[in-house]
Amino acid sequence: MLALPLSVVGGVAAAPLAGGLWSVGSLAGLFAVLALAIRASVLLGYRIRTGLEAGATARGAVLDAARERAVPLLGSALITAVVVVPAALLGARAGLEFLHPLAVTMLGGLVSLLLTQAIVLPALLAAEAGRPDPGQPAARPGAQPATEPGAEPAAEAAPAR
Repeated sequence: MLALPLSVVGGVAAAPLAGGLWSVGSLAGLFAVLALAIRASVLLGYRIRTGLEAGATARGAVLDAARERAVPLLGSALITAVVVVPAALLGARAGLEFLHPLAVTMLGGLVSLLLTQAIVLPALLAAEAGRPDPGQPAARPGAQPATEPGAEPAAEAAPAR
């Protein structure tokens, strides 16, 4: 969930360049970037799950998924940028009052989206995959193996005096 707000930070930072964050165009641009971030996160998660089901380690599944999703993510961002760049470059001319803030906000958001989805999110997931599972009890050195349910525990010898 941390990746979604991080993905729109660039859009929030770029919105003042186009007249402020609270214009309808800027808000629409933020929602568009947020939708792209949700899509990218879901597809990355689906690919990680597929890798885990195939028997890969958690860290390996994350790294493989990030590698596979990098090109489609970059392609989506570049195509979106190509579509909105003309509106960003033409400025707030007549007829572009809505599109200019949308385009500028989206371009800023696409930069942070790419950085977050291609670098930050896979790094956080790989670090999390390397940590031990808190639900699993850690094996203590010298610990006795657990007995089966219903079995009598082994009697310990009394210390000699």
